Amino acid sequence: MTKEQKEISPHVFKDMVVAAYMVLDAEKEYINSMNVFPVPDGDTGTNMTLTVKAAVEGVNRNPCSTISQLSSLVADQCLLGARGNSGMILANFFKGFAQSLKLTDKLDISNFSKSLIEGTKKAYQSVRNPVEGTILTVMNAVAQKVKEISSKESLNTFFKKILETADHAQRQTPELLPQLKRAGVVDAGGQGFLSILKAFLSVAEGKKAEVVKKDRLSLPFVDYSTCSNCLHYRFSQEFFVEGDSVSAEKIGSSLASLGDSLVVSQIENKARVHIHTDFPEKVERESASFGKFTLVAKDDMLAQQKALLAQNKIGIVAVSPGKGFSQILYETGADAVVTFTRSKPSVEELLEACAGVECRVVILFPNDGDILPSALEASRLLPKEVKVLPTKTVQEGIAALLSFDPQNSLSANLRFMEESFSQIKCGAVARAVRPCEAPEFAIGRNDYIGISDGRIQVKADDLGSALLGLLAKMVGPEDEAVMIYRGKEVREAKMTEIESLIESHFREREIQWYYGGQLHYHFIVGIA
Repeated sequence: MTKEQKEISPHVFKDMVVAAYMVLDAEKEYINSMNVFPVPDGDTGTNMTLTVKAAVEGVNRNPCSTISQLSSLVADQCLLGARGNSGMILANFFKGFAQSLKLTDKLDISNFSKSLIEGTKKAYQSVRNPVEGTILTVMNAVAQKVKEISSKESLNTFFKKILETADHAQRQTPELLPQLKRAGVVDAGGQGFLSILKAFLSVAEGKKAEVVKKDRLSLPFVDYSTCSNCLHYRFSQEFFVEGDSVSAEKIGSSLASLGDSLVVSQIENKARVHIHTDFPEKVERESASFGKFTLVAKDDMLAQQKALLAQNKIGIVAVSPGKGFSQILYETGADAVVTFTRSKPSVEELLEACAGVECRVVILFPNDGDILPSALEASRLLPKEVKVLPTKTVQEGIAALLSFDPQNSLSANLRFMEESFSQIKCGAVARAVRPCEAPEFAIGRNDYIGISDGRIQVKADDLGSALLGLLAKMVGPEDEAVMIYRGKEVREAKMTEIESLIESHFREREIQWYYGGQLHYHFIVGIA
C-alpha cells in the first residue's frame, strides 16, 4: 500500500487481518504473562490469537471480492472461533465493525472511523457488566480519537494517531483497575488490541508486520493471588446455542445470575456464549431450553491459576547430605530436595528433581563442591531455565535460602544469595579413617579432627574437644550466630555433655543446635 492511497482494498484489509494474527501469535506469551483481570488464568494472549486465527483460516478458505463481504466473514469467523472473555469481546468488536460496512464497499478513513466506533459500541453491548481499565477502555479511546481525525489525512498518519492513542490509554489502565496496579501490569486484553493496531499500521505503511517473538514479562514476582477479583467462580464455559427462537438477549438475562464475565453474541440462529460460573450443569440446562447446546470449552480456572502461579514462581531445588538437612531445606523454602548419604547424586537425579518442580525457572543448589559439575551439566540438559547457585556446602545453601525473596527478580535473588552465602564460615568435625600428617601435627586413625578452609585445623581424642577446638579457631569477635548440625552417628545422650561444653565457652554467642543427619561428619558448623 502506498502513502498516496486513500482507500483500503479487500486485499489490503485481508493482509491487515493476517498481520494481526502473526503479531498476536508472536506476542501471545508476553500478553499471557500480564493476564490479571478478570481472572489470572494466563491465557488472554492465546485466546485472542486463536480468535483471529479463525478469521485468517476463514478468509483463506473463502476469497471475498468486496469489503462488506470480507469484514462480515472476518466477524463471523471470529465469533465462531472466539476463545475466552477477551476473544469474545474482540469478536464482537469485529461484528460491529462489519455491520457498519454492510451498505458500502469503500473502506476509507471516514468509513474506517465509523467502523471503529460501531465496533467499540458492539463490544461494550456484548458484555453484561463492562469494566473500565480493560480492552474496552482502549477501544473506546480509539473510537473517541477518530472523531477528531480529518478524513483528508493519509492512511498511515491515521493509523499512527490511533495507535498512539491506544498506547496512551493502555498505559492508563492500571489507574482504572486496582488489580492491574497491584500486580504491576497493564491490561492483557488492551495489550492484545494494541498488537492488532500495530499490525494494521505496518500494512497501511506498506511494510511487513514486525513479527518478533516477545517473551514473558521479566517482572519481579507477580503475585496474582492479591487480586481481590480473582476466582469468584471456578469454571469458564464457552458454548453455542442453536435454534429458531434463539435470542442473545434472552439467554444473557437467563444466565446473568449464574456467574460473571458473561458475553453473548449471535450469528443468525446461533448464539455464542462465554461465562464464568460455579454451576456449569445449571448453565447447560438453562441454555439448552433455548435450543441445541454445544460445548466448546470448559476450563477449571482454579487449576489454571495454580499453574500460572507456579509458572511465575522461581523454583528452588537443593541437595542435602542427610534427612535432617532435608527437613531444614524444605522449611527454609526449597521446593524439592535431593537427599544422599554415601553416593553423591547423579546428573539424572538432579534432572528429575528440577523437571518435577512446576516452575518456569529453577535455581539449583548443589551444596557440595563435588556435585557442582553434575549440577551444571543438569542445567544444560533441561529445556527449562535452570540457574546453578555455586554453593559448596549445605551451610552455604541454607544461608542463601534464608536471603531468597519471591518478590525479587531472578537476577536480584541470585546476587543477594551469592552475597549471603559468601559470608558464611563453614567447618566440620569428623573421625580420621587412617593416619596422616597435617602441617602442625600428626593424625592417628580414629582421632577426631576439625576442618575449615579446606584443611585440618585441630585434632582431639574426643568429639566434644574437637568441636570446641574447631569453634575456637573459627569464631571471631564480629560473629554473632553459630549453627551446629549433628550427624547421624552422634547419639542424643552424648549431646547434653557436648552442648554444655560449647555453651560454657561461648556464652556471648547465639548457639543454634540442629539435627542434620549427615553420615560422614559428626558435626557440620556454620558461623555468621
